[in-house]
Formats: sequence, structure tokens, C-alpha cells
Amino acid sequence: MLFQRCRVMTRFLMLSMATVAMGTAVAHAASVELKFDINSLTTQNYLSGAPNTPAPFTGAGTGQLVFGSDSNSVVTVTINDSLATAATYASPLFQSLTGTLNYNNGVITGGSVTIIIYTPATSTDSYTFNIVSAAAPGSIDLTGNPAIGVPYVFSANTNSNGYANNGFTDTNGDSKFGTTDISPWLPPNTALPGRFLHFDYSPDANGLDGDTDMEVYIPSSSTSVGETPVPLPGAFWAGLPLLASLGLMAKLRARKAR
Repeated sequence: MLFQRCRVMTRFLMLSMATVAMGTAVAHAASVELKFDINSLTTQNYLSGAPNTPAPFTGAGTGQLVFGSDSNSVVTVTINDSLATAATYASPLFQSLTGTLNYNNGVITGGSVTIIIYTPATSTDSYTFNIVSAAAPGSIDLTGNPAIGVPYVFSANTNSNGYANNGFTDTNGDSKFGTTDISPWLPPNTALPGRFLHFDYSPDANGLDGDTDMEVYIPSSSTSVGETPVPLPGAFWAGLPLLASLGLMAKLRARKAR
């Protein structure tokens, strides 16, 4: 029980740091934020040069994580992280999440993700985003140690550059993703940089974890108060080793107490 509480606290601290980083990044702009919270994904690691061969994950070298959903996957869409706005989709309404994340020696160098849902009222809706590499590469918390219950954490910026409609499909023109009003994120509004977190990655000896989580945060420009959100990834990355250490110490205390 204590171990589980420590795990929950570690996750809470990581998400709190992400919120602080995002809050600092928007420079006090009163912007609305869209959030995708995806649970129970599969994540498989491959090394460069052997793209079809599963490989152990250490963060070293050059490789790629491949994300996928299955019948247990669930996505929840909220605005400003409010439960009152939450819309949750499980299989078969949550049709799929597919994507990749490229890395090189602990640094995220790119990737992309597509989320697709289906509802009878809206037909098929999707959102596609890039995991940013060049201007602000993301990081991997390599202090993770799944052997003692401390998972790896990935953090990066996102954008929808190169995608029509700011990355969204709007099949029937209702300006909704499922039942969520996404008009503040659609043209003519400007697509702003977002934030990506992938966590609870505790791969087995072949680099596979069948139960990982992902969160994506997308600020809106349509309701901002004259200020442009500017992501500050360093604010989050600098805190990752500390958070992992806190989680590790808590788990070691729990093991010692038993």
C-alpha cells in the first residue's frame, strides 16, 4: 500500500512540475488549454539500423519508440484540466493512437502522434502533432530504473506545423473533437506550441511496455490576453532528475519499511 502511495505521489509531482512549467511558459497569458490524457498504451523500443527488431531500452545510442493503442486504451479530453469538461473514450470509440518518438543518447530528436476517435454524432475525428526536435529538443529522464519501480519519463514540445486545420480533422464541420468544442484551436486561430509527456515507461528486456501513459497539452491563442505563450522546456527538464530521485528515495524507504 505504501509503495502504491509513493508511486502516486511521484506521478503527482511529475505532473505538478509539468503544470508549473507550462504556467511559467505562457507568461501569465489567460489562455485556454486543451488536454489529451491517454492511458494504457503499448510502447516498443527499436534501435537505429534494426527498425524491425525489438531492443532493450537504455536511452543510449539512436533509436525509436513506437506507440500504439489496444482494446484497454482510454483517452480523456478536457479543457483547462476541468473534470466538468471531461469526455472519455474507450474502445471501440477510441479507435487508435499511433506514433513514434526518435531519440539520440537521451535527447528526443523528433516524432509524431495521431489520435483518432469515433462517435456516432461526429463521425471520425483526429488530432495529429509533431514532437519537436530542432529548436527545442526534448529530454528523457534516464534516472529511471524499472527494476526498482521507477519508470522512464519523456518530455518535449509539440506543434502541428505542416498539418491542415492545425492538426485536427473536423469531418462534419461542427468544430468539435468528439463532444469537445475545439473552435479555439481551429483556423483562423494560430496553432501554438504544446507540451508532450510520456511516462510510466517500464520496459521489459525486449523494450516493450504494454501499459504506458501519455499527456498532451495544447494552449489556445484565441482567448489569450495580448501575450504569446512561449514554452520553456528547461523549467521542466531541470526538475526531472530531482523528481525521479524523490520517487526513488520514497520507494526505497517503502521497501525498507516492509
